[in-house]
Amino acid sequence: MKPLILTSSHRGCLLLIAVLILNVWSGTIVAQTGPRPEPGSERMESLRIAFMSEQLALTPSEAEKFWPVYHEYQAKRQATEPDPQGWNMDALSDAEVESSVLKYFDSMDQISRLNREYLLNFKKVLPPRKAAMVFVLEHRFRARLVE
Repeated sequence: MKPLILTSSHRGCLLLIAVLILNVWSGTIVAQTGPRPEPGSERMESLRIAFMSEQLALTPSEAEKFWPVYHEYQAKRQATEPDPQGWNMDALSDAEVESSVLKYFDSMDQISRLNREYLLNFKKVLPPRKAAMVFVLEHRFRARLVE
């Protein structure tokens, strides 16, 4: 029998499947009453902090070290985050659309580098498993806001 060789696309698919399975298995739901909170609003940040704290099960010592690093990460990520929903594709020329998509890809590359950098920073203040879970939980939180 041949050994199973995973390409990078297979690993990406497996990671996505793992995230989806973890998402389904998670019993915690971000309670949404009334209108959805605006990104960056105080209510949104309160929900994010409560969700992350509960899911990571931070000790008081971990929380004291983690939250300043996390807030620094959030600020850098928000400054880098592209906003493709703001594009009016019908009003753009083909060249402008292509340029916008390439800028979007560049932003996503920057976010990937930022995530790698902050994984190392989170591992300085959290155990490796919790440090890695920060990114999974961030994805879950965003997905639940869309639901």
